[in-house]
Amino acid sequence: IFGTLSAAIFVMCLACVSLDPARIWELLAFFAVALLVGAVLSSVCADKITRGVSEKFHQVGDSLKSLNAGQYEPLKKDSGEIEIYALFNEINALNESTHEHIRVMEREQKKLGAVLDNVSQGLVALDEKGRIAFANRSALELFGGTEKAEGKPLAYLVSDSRLCERIAENAAAKEYTFEYAFDGKTLTVTGKDLIRENENKGMSRLLIFTDVTGEREIARQKSD
Repeated sequence: IFGTLSAAIFVMCLACVSLDPARIWELLAFFAVALLVGAVLSSVCADKITRGVSEKFHQVGDSLKSLNAGQYEPLKKDSGEIEIYALFNEINALNESTHEHIRVMEREQKKLGAVLDNVSQGLVALDEKGRIAFANRSALELFGGTEKAEGKPLAYLVSDSRLCERIAENAAAKEYTFEYAFDGKTLTVTGKDLIRENENKGMSRLLIFTDVTGEREIARQKSD
């Protein structure tokens, strides 16, 4: 707009050379008003365009937030804006692919969780700082814990301080097994280093608690 008005002023100024001074001042006043109107219109248009672009970015942000929350909502596309329409198509395709990937991972995680919860042995995974990263149902039932144990130290789940000490004493070993009498039961406690196998999964060591009370009783009766 400014370029067009400037060009028009330049042309009219050339034409004004042959006009009388009074007429020239009238034309200059007219073009001054035209420039002012053009500046206002430019400002309004720029503000409208900025608001429109800002709104599109907000839509993208809201879509990503919904994806992160597990309630994916695709971007609303306006075919009247070709460039934005193509961009939103690409973003929607990427978000839909990501959402489906997350859903597949969640289903697989639920399947794995169901399998581990039905294992008779108590399984407890610890992170690099010795905090509980995972505990299956058998472990929770054995020690009387709850699912809120995740992120807490092992002592939060295993109230037997001597058992925790025995486990800590073997922390440097990559793998170990020992028997321990707990709550009238005989347990075999196995620890396995998982750092190399699960480098990026937040698990450092797996503890396996197996109730062998029945087996030991049968073995004792046979020896008698």
